[in-house]
Amino acid sequence: MKFTPLHDRVLVRRMEGDEKTAG
Repeated sequence: MKFTPLHDRVLVRRMEGDEKTAG
C-alpha cells in the first residue's frame, strides 16, 4: 500500500494539528 505525497502530507498535517491541539 503506497500513500500519495498529497495524502501523506495531509495525514502528517492532521497529526501535527492534533498534537498541537492536545499540547
